[in-house]
Amino acid sequence: MRITWFGSNCFRVAFGDQQFAFYSDHADEGIANAELTANAVIIDDTQLDPFLPYNGELQRVSTGRLIDEMEVANSYFRLGEMFVLDAPPDERLILIAGNKDPLENLSEEIEGAAVLISACFDDVVQRVADLENSGARQLLLAITDQDKLDMSVFTQKAGKLRLQLLERGFAIEL
Repeated sequence: MRITWFGSNCFRVAFGDQQFAFYSDHADEGIANAELTANAVIIDDTQLDPFLPYNGELQRVSTGRLIDEMEVANSYFRLGEMFVLDAPPDERLILIAGNKDPLENLSEEIEGAAVLISACFDDVVQRVADLENSGARQLLLAITDQDKLDMSVFTQKAGKLRLQLLERGFAIEL
């Protein structure tokens, strides 16, 4: 999994054999839209395919054939401004943009997942506090107002969570 942050809630995510460009119209100035969206599925307020509405659990389509059960396909779900990218059995990314949607709806999916949070500093701090005992594997933080960043606040709120700050324009690989 490879994630690049381009400002605000704009990300390019390579997940398995898929490329996603989330909210490419929110990228920082100077980012070439063609470069950001090339060969990617574009996700924005009006285009949400292939993300299915989340209804309380990750549901997979089964053909009933053993070969299909052995190789479970990646699944993509959304709940408000939260996106779940799931590649069983090892990889799961939950992308959370903003602070509007309650995390309780995804509590089972958060356990063991990498959780990417994109919001202003105060909202990110609140999300980190909410996720302290969630069992998330790692929190990736895209703080939109980095001038307000205060690491001492995170040391008080994060407990034993693994935190990683994202930097605009730089990719990370998990």
